[in-house]
Amino acid sequence: MYNLDESMRGGTCCLSKAGLAVGGTASIMRLNDPTGAGYVSFAINGYIYTIVDADDNVAFTAATQAALTTCLYTVCIAYDGTITVVKGDEVVTANLTAGTHVLNWPMATADTCPLGGVRVVATAVFTPGTTDLGTGNAATYYDFYTVPTEPMTS
Repeated sequence: MYNLDESMRGGTCCLSKAGLAVGGTASIMRLNDPTGAGYVSFAINGYIYTIVDADDNVAFTAATQAALTTCLYTVCIAYDGTITVVKGDEVVTANLTAGTHVLNWPMATADTCPLGGVRVVATAVFTPGTTDLGTGNAATYYDFYTVPTEPMTS
């Protein structure tokens, strides 16, 4: 899929850092604009939108992740401010560390903008929206312009 091209029409991308982080409720993420402006700007199909950053505004809903796996999740936003999370494929962490497998970012859903992502290394079963982020599991947050094309190797 081509997101932006020479025709200068359309285009879906995040225009400012989302500052994804763990929310006040440790099982929910938040947008936390690192510039202090208090909002995140994004474009969907050529139109620009903004959303105010807020605590606990990213409902982390996805299927359960098995223990001893690593998984990438893409955080997407629709024009109306609805935020969803797309789960990627789980990889056994030992295989990732050994270099025999890679992680790929899942694509954003139709008519949404990818704001960022989170990588979860689950040492125990991880249930998005229920399990605390960082409690026995490691969560790393990424801000996107668009979904990265290169896989993560470790």
